[in-house]
Amino acid sequence: MNLVGELVIGKTRLDERLSRIEEVASASRGSEEQGSIEGVGQLIDELRRAADSLSFTISQTQSSVMEVRMLPLQTVFSRFPRAVRDLAREEGKSVRLEMSGEETELDKTLLERVRDPLMHIFRNAVGHGIESPLEREELGKSPTGMIALRAYCRGSQVIIEVQDDGRGIDSEAVRAAAIRNGLLTDSDVSRMTDSQVLDLLFEPGFSTNSGVTELSGRGVGLDVVKADISRLKGQIEISSEPGSGTTFTLRLPLTLAITSALYVEIGNDTYALPLDNIEETIRVERDSVKRIQGRDAISVRDEIIPLAALRDALGIGSDVVATSPESTPVVIVKSGGSKLALGVDALSGRLDVVAKSLGTHLSHVKHVAGATLSGDGKVIPILDIPSIVRDAADIRREQLVEAVGDSCSGSRGKVLVVEDSVITRDLERSILQAANYDVEVAADGVEALNKLSESAFDLVMTDVSMPRMGGVELIGRMRADERLSAIPVIIISSQDREEDKRRGLEVGANAYLGKNSFDQMQLLDTVQRLVG
Repeated sequence: MNLVGELVIGKTRLDERLSRIEEVASASRGSEEQGSIEGVGQLIDELRRAADSLSFTISQTQSSVMEVRMLPLQTVFSRFPRAVRDLAREEGKSVRLEMSGEETELDKTLLERVRDPLMHIFRNAVGHGIESPLEREELGKSPTGMIALRAYCRGSQVIIEVQDDGRGIDSEAVRAAAIRNGLLTDSDVSRMTDSQVLDLLFEPGFSTNSGVTELSGRGVGLDVVKADISRLKGQIEISSEPGSGTTFTLRLPLTLAITSALYVEIGNDTYALPLDNIEETIRVERDSVKRIQGRDAISVRDEIIPLAALRDALGIGSDVVATSPESTPVVIVKSGGSKLALGVDALSGRLDVVAKSLGTHLSHVKHVAGATLSGDGKVIPILDIPSIVRDAADIRREQLVEAVGDSCSGSRGKVLVVEDSVITRDLERSILQAANYDVEVAADGVEALNKLSESAFDLVMTDVSMPRMGGVELIGRMRADERLSAIPVIIISSQDREEDKRRGLEVGANAYLGKNSFDQMQLLDTVQRLVG
């Protein structure tokens, strides 16, 4: 397979040289040496036919080698029924294992290394997912628990699911454990979705249990499982419904040898993004970028997706979205249940690449999973998308700290706070005044319109639900008034579901912040960006 990879690289180099020859020949047409040009054109045609023939041979050889390497998952799955029976007997439980998709094939190298992570997941399911027979009967369930093991192909990935019908995972218990273990603060945890909370189970040493039993507890050792899957260039996700069960989903590439990638440009550098992690590519107009929860975001088919510049994620420059005059190419990537829109300078096309290891001396390089060679021999990094998605929030938080520090160096503008709650109104006013903003307050939309007619403001912050006139009607009145239409508006509301945020942006708000996940740093950064 290594030799096939070298053939693919050689074919890519040949295509690159042919393209250059064609460009030179095209530029020389119409010159005095027409006969020589025609001879070169004939040579190009012959080279192109030879390259196409070589490409076909390489493709056939690659397919044949892959067939030799591919084995059915049955070779691994066949060991699990007995293992589950033994685990259940040790725990005094009754568990039935149902399997499907054993005929699904996977690269032999991956197959040999996926057994241990799956075995650990089974230990979790039997030891801490499935209830005892007595407890299940009290809950109205069958005394025999069920674990389903499924496998199927989706595109260039193999999906393996382990689903139990046990007690599920209590997300509130996970939140409490994260605070108790010092991983996160109350404010951090309150802003996290249930999906993000469940991802905490993969943190090293994280556990909701006070002690350790003979079997691994749900959460104990899952960092090892994730590390094993990551080394296979795969992903692992958790979904759970309390009282109904938990599902672990493993996404693995068919092979580690050759993968399809999208080439993107950042400045003068080229990077490869694995296609398995790419949802789609779009162009984003600068005016369509919104501020939600203190960070940039875009709306794609009614779904709000966080936006970040790839150069920021890699730590190689300033925000490409902010400096783009009109629009920028954006790649929407996914990892687990999370999506992230990455702004890039340009898209260079899709290619099959041969992934090469960086070696132990470069294994510490952040966000880079490997490297490949371009047709002209240039080394192109292959990016680790799950790592970028995971760290995007932390990178953004560091930028916010710096931005907020800069915002407090002088008077920044005049802000009108519209809020019917006295406590919330005073809190928002004190935060803004401490950052050197001039602040006036109003108890509802009617009072706010009166103040807006009396003096000029650089920004309006408003709640949604208020007596006499709410925030939505207030924004509508402002956008209909030529004198007030250009004033930026931030909605701060306890209604912070995704549909609420989308509705607020549609009526004309420039940013939307949730009271339930209120963060002073996010507020000041958003105000600074809108006021300038």
